[in-house]
Amino acid sequence: MADLQHEKVITPDPFPARFFFYNSSSQFVPSHWHNSAELLYMKSGLMDVGINSHTYHLKKGDLIIINSGDIHFTRCLNSSFVLALQIPYPLLNTHIPEYHCVRFQMTDGSPVLTRSSCYPGIRDILDELYLLTCGTPAGYTLRFSALIYDLVYRLTLSCLTRVSSSSRKKSDRNLDRLEQVTAYVKSHYTQPISLEDGASVLSLNPEYFCRYFKKHMGVTFLEYVNSIRLSHIHQDLLETDDAISVLLERHGFLNYRLFVRMFRDAYGCSPSALRRESSLAGAEIPAIPAQTRRSDSPTSSGQIQD
Repeated sequence: MADLQHEKVITPDPFPARFFFYNSSSQFVPSHWHNSAELLYMKSGLMDVGINSHTYHLKKGDLIIINSGDIHFTRCLNSSFVLALQIPYPLLNTHIPEYHCVRFQMTDGSPVLTRSSCYPGIRDILDELYLLTCGTPAGYTLRFSALIYDLVYRLTLSCLTRVSSSSRKKSDRNLDRLEQVTAYVKSHYTQPISLEDGASVLSLNPEYFCRYFKKHMGVTFLEYVNSIRLSHIHQDLLETDDAISVLLERHGFLNYRLFVRMFRDAYGCSPSALRRESSLAGAEIPAIPAQTRRSDSPTSSGQIQD
């Protein structure tokens, strides 16, 4: 299987997986992929999760799995509290025979595991991981590791589906090609980028490239370029006092009206409202363990919600 590194998932030593949580009303993570499997459990609120061109609308209590190599995005639609677990590829590949040719999903192919037989057990494990992380009692790392292996065991028993080797290889080839394009965008997003520029990276006809990119990424090439710009502007809105016009120029967004429309679609509010609300919320957010914070989340909270 290809080494999927579009997003590197770093597991903090000595833990076998990365667990984190976030409380956010304005989070949008653009389309990306990684070699870790990822579980998202909604404790409250609403969130859209796009996986391989399909969008799933999650509500309180829902559990979804993002398999290794799945191209996905997430968007919180209101005040949402989410528990997240990323399980590294090496752990899964070591303990699941021919892991590169399997997927975790329901029998109908859905990644939403809320109706699966393993749901109650996995829900309880994620809740206990949260309590362990907040409390760090004696034997914390041992119990954390035991819970991770228990969770993978439950997934393997209830949600394992095999895929053909040829299908897996085709998916890996597509990710290798898309990696070239997304790497180009990340290196040049502050400059004007056209559809022709993206097509030239893969030496493809622009019309074919447009269809190819939309099919596999779930968004058009130019929408993806602007989503990368938006994510950088979003971060700077929260971390600097620079004027919005300065941020747009810094990150290559030349059309102000398009920026405002896309920003509202992505984050559910205007840029100035986000900055104002973040400033007010900052004084109310309690400290939480650093290893549990989502680096691409604008806010996190240590308060669990039911």
